[in-house]
Formats: sequence, C-alpha cells, structure tokens
Amino acid sequence: MNHRQQKVHAAMVFTLVAVLPAGVHLALDARESIPTMSSLPPAMRGGVAAPGRLKGEGPSTPLGDLGLRVQVESGKAHVRGALDRAMPGPLLYWTAATPGTRALPDDAVFLGRLDDAGGGPFPLPPAAKGASSQPAGALVVFSLGHGQVEAWASLADGTHGGPP
Repeated sequence: MNHRQQKVHAAMVFTLVAVLPAGVHLALDARESIPTMSSLPPAMRGGVAAPGRLKGEGPSTPLGDLGLRVQVESGKAHVRGALDRAMPGPLLYWTAATPGTRALPDDAVFLGRLDDAGGGPFPLPPAAKGASSQPAGALVVFSLGHGQVEAWASLADGTHGGPP
C-alpha cells in the first residue's frame, strides 16, 4: 500500500469506528418516543372487562346478536360479553337513531374499540342525554374489516338488531 492509500484507509476506519456509532446514538436519542396505551385517550384504550355480572344495578340491553350486553350508568356505556373473534376491528359508535342500512350513519360519534371481553366505560356524548333520566340514541358496533354495521342497540327502548 502506498502512503496516500494508507491515509484514506485510516480516515475510513476512524469514521466507521468513532463517528458512525456516535451518529447512530444521536439519531436514536433524537427520535420521538414510541406511544404507549397509557398515552391514548381513555375511550380508545378499551380495557379488560371484569368477568361475571355487569357492574351496578341498572338494566342491561343485548347488543344485536353478538352475545354482548350494554349497560349505561352515569353517562357511560359498559359493554360485557365474549366477542366473536371472526369480526375484524370492532368499533363502538353512538348515533342519534338506529341505523337503517349497513352503512355507518353520518352523525355517528366514535366511542372506542371493543376488545375480546367488550370494554368500557365509554363516555357518551352530551347529545345522548335524553329528556328524562333514560339515555337517548343507539349504540352501534361497526366492523372496520367488513366495513359495515354488525349490530345496534337502542338506549331509549332497549330494542336491538343486526344489519338490515
């Protein structure tokens, strides 16, 4: 090796040994932190439902034919029951009226995602407070994977159903 090649080789070795690891370290420190479940809003966290009975003494309503039951108390919806894993991406919405088609109504308000055991509490929007103590509107389960309404339950009269 001649003298010029030795100088180039020494510069390259120095770059690889000293500068490259320092640059990688600085880049890793400068990046944004990875979000965790605790950094999400409470309505999107879902949560693990307690097995057994629904909490509280209020009545519960079936949520379509999915094997889920809904209980509303203190302006929050609690969903309990074993969810069918064949339904991809189940999301819970509140809407002013029961859906008439498989499409998600335009006025639907996203409450959160459902996990294998239901989920909640899901805070209901202010529009869900009816004239009496009974909540108004309906809860809708929308499958993100299927792109359609899978089930609904009326909060006012307790009726429920699946897609029309």
